[in-house]
Amino acid sequence: NDNPFLLYGYVGTPTVTRVLPLLKLHEERHAYLFFPFTGAKPHRLPPYDDFVFNLRASYYQETGETVEHFLRIGRKRIAVFYQIDSYGRGGWDGVRTALAKEKRSIVEEATYKRGAPFSSDMKPQVTILRKADPDAVICVGAYAACSAFIRDARDAGWDVPIANVSFAGSENLLELLLEHGKAKGKDYTANLINSQVVPSYHREDLRA
Repeated sequence: NDNPFLLYGYVGTPTVTRVLPLLKLHEERHAYLFFPFTGAKPHRLPPYDDFVFNLRASYYQETGETVEHFLRIGRKRIAVFYQIDSYGRGGWDGVRTALAKEKRSIVEEATYKRGAPFSSDMKPQVTILRKADPDAVICVGAYAACSAFIRDARDAGWDVPIANVSFAGSENLLELLLEHGKAKGKDYTANLINSQVVPSYHREDLRA
C-alpha cells in the first residue's frame, strides 16, 4: 500500500526468504532489497538475484574459507553444530560443499532449535560430536546457542578448535563467555575462531 522502492534492515535467512517471492511477484514496481543481514543462498540465485544487493559474503564463501583454513593447518575431521532451520542448513551445506571439493565429508553433525538461550543444555550435542573424534567444529547458529555449546564443550574438557560464522556476532558471543567465565573462574575464550565478513566502519585501520 505504501509503494516502497527499497527494503532495508532485513535480518536472518527465514525473514529474507519470506519476502523474495513478493519481490518477484511485484517486479513491475521495481522494488529492491538492500544489504540483508544473511549469507544465505536463495537471494543470490535466479530468479531473485536481480532484486537483491548484497554487502556480506555468502555462507558458502564464509564456511568454504573456514574449511580451507582448517585443512591447511592439518585439521581434516570437521564436525558441524547448527541451527535447524534454513539459516543453519545453508551453513551446513556450505561446509559439506567445501569438504566435498577435497573428497571429504562432515564427520558428524548436531543441531539445536532456533531461539535457544544461553541457559540451554548443549551437553547432548557435545557428546554426539565428541564421539566422532573431530579435530575441528564449525558452528552455524546464533550467539546464545553457540556460546552455550562452547561452554558445555569446555566444561566437558573438550578443547577442540571451534569456529563460528559471522552471524553469531563475535562481540555478543565473547561477552557471554567472558561473563560466565568470570563467574566460574575459567577461560572459555581459548581456541575459538569467529569469521568477520564485513569490517567495522569505525575501525580506522580497516577503512582503506
